[in-house]
Amino acid sequence: MDFHFSDEPKPLPFAEQHAGLIEWLGEQRWSDFAQSLHRQATHKGRLSERQLAAGYNMKAKCDAKQARREQEAAGHEVEASDLFAAFDRASEHLKHPRITLGPLVITKAANHSKNPGHLYVKLDGAYAGKITPEGKLLARGLSPAEILRITDLLARPAEAAREYGLETGSCCMCNRTLTNPDSIAAGIGPICAERWGL
Repeated sequence: MDFHFSDEPKPLPFAEQHAGLIEWLGEQRWSDFAQSLHRQATHKGRLSERQLAAGYNMKAKCDAKQARREQEAAGHEVEASDLFAAFDRASEHLKHPRITLGPLVITKAANHSKNPGHLYVKLDGAYAGKITPEGKLLARGLSPAEILRITDLLARPAEAAREYGLETGSCCMCNRTLTNPDSIAAGIGPICAERWGL
């Protein structure tokens, strides 16, 4: 009698193959859907392919959201006293001073706001983070390039503002097109430079 042995290992049981997902689903007390998948996986010992895909997709989205939260909490720290001083000077002349860097807009939080003393960052009109008075950028949904542009502005506001004006032909303080030859060459208009102390 011949015996044939296969070198291929036997597939692991479902619960072992997907132990990490099953455990994670059980921890999601806030989600009825996750709890229903967990019950089926533990009581019936399996999930359909669609249920399994939905479970992994849900976990991936939650993991990505958590990673973003951790990145936001960690922040990006730079020396920002010059930029805050510039906003303080501009506040003496302007009711709502702002800096515009393409789709990014930085404004000063009102004294009666939730975060007095902070600077707010908006991207395409939507909230994208804040800058603490200590110079910590707590970003939300910004690309590495956008974060770099903001941290560069925080670290050296005068140079970054002028470089933006030279690059785009617009003043980042008033968001107007630079037309005067001296202003075009400087990257910022004389009135804005004086108001912001740059």
